[in-house]
Amino acid sequence: MYFLIATFAAIDFVATGTTLSLNGSEFAGQTELSFAYTYQYQQDKTLPDVSKLHEQNIDIIEQEIKKAGYDYIKQTPDTRIIITFTDDSTDTPMSMPYQVLSLSTYNEMARFKKEEMLSLKSDNELYLMTGTAFEHDETSKIVPLNHVSHQTIYYQGSSQKMTVHPRNHDYRFEWVNPTVIVTDKMYEETSQRYLASTDKQTETLSAPTEHLTLIHFNEWKQADNVYHAVEKKLGTKSREINQKLDLLYNKTQGHQLLTSKESQQLQQLEQQSFSLSSLYFTWLTLKQTNGLILIVSFLLGAVFFVFAASISYFRLFGDLKEDADYYQTLYFIGVGPTEQKRIVSIELFLMFFLPLIIATSHFTMATFALKRLLGATTLVKPWLQVIMWYFFFQSLFFFFSRRRYLFHLKTYAK
Repeated sequence: MYFLIATFAAIDFVATGTTLSLNGSEFAGQTELSFAYTYQYQQDKTLPDVSKLHEQNIDIIEQEIKKAGYDYIKQTPDTRIIITFTDDSTDTPMSMPYQVLSLSTYNEMARFKKEEMLSLKSDNELYLMTGTAFEHDETSKIVPLNHVSHQTIYYQGSSQKMTVHPRNHDYRFEWVNPTVIVTDKMYEETSQRYLASTDKQTETLSAPTEHLTLIHFNEWKQADNVYHAVEKKLGTKSREINQKLDLLYNKTQGHQLLTSKESQQLQQLEQQSFSLSSLYFTWLTLKQTNGLILIVSFLLGAVFFVFAASISYFRLFGDLKEDADYYQTLYFIGVGPTEQKRIVSIELFLMFFLPLIIATSHFTMATFALKRLLGATTLVKPWLQVIMWYFFFQSLFFFFSRRRYLFHLKTYAK
């Protein structure tokens, strides 16, 4: 009986806690990006008018945020500066490339978001950020992520031994590689090496480069008016551009040659296209997608609770006559009513709460396992909420059952 109660309670805890976390804003900030808006486009220095068009789009976002009365921060990290980790045995680059970010840039955002700011003691140290479970698993094959380690990095034809401090889910945006944070001096050195190794003419005249703009304000969860205004102005524009691009791409896939006018139009549309991600939209999508699952989990939780409570209740009152005879015997040998009441309370407490304590231990272990899939701190708050409410209702049921049990016990004893 107790095994069934503990099993059903553990299943209920895990199901409800997981679905609660999937509907939380914290999980939305740990899935794809960490900022209210992420705007990316192909920057071509030979076409300044196109760059001005994208700047106007970014200004629309800023103006809507200002109109709503929110303070915001804007950053434009350089997505070209990357490093890789090197296999010391073969001295060859390994794993995925990592985006390089300066310490001052990270701390500027962290200060605005009221999060912990970082510090590095020397230029030979870096912080390694892994944004998703996939990135975490892939990186852990090369670099230990549970403790500080010493690794060799490779960048622009040069290698250097670095002390790596792993961190999870702090600074992340879509379309860009996982991030490493280095000192400002190290960042400048890496950036200069990149520019020195790149042909100056190719840098100015070749294919466009990725340009990324990050905009964040702390009230993004309440800013549905900002989201709808930006979506109305920029979302519609982006969809129209993508529809025209799809028509031209479909024509080329059908082995049809484009006219010179169509080729020029294709080039212009590619320059005008952009990708815009909203943290509010991600959170809203998650809530809508997982809302039904959350309702089902709550209903299942209620069913499990009623089932467990019914087992305990009928087990308790099914043997009431035998228990009354037992406590009457205790009275005959000198055990007073107060002591009998204490014995009953202890027995009922173990009967009602011991299975829940066991289920809580299983839920805690499951929480640690799910952290790798759902983020570093996603399940902490749902864990507390599920445990608190389940124990609250169980306590009410305990006091109700205890009162009724003692009443019927006295009746049978008389």
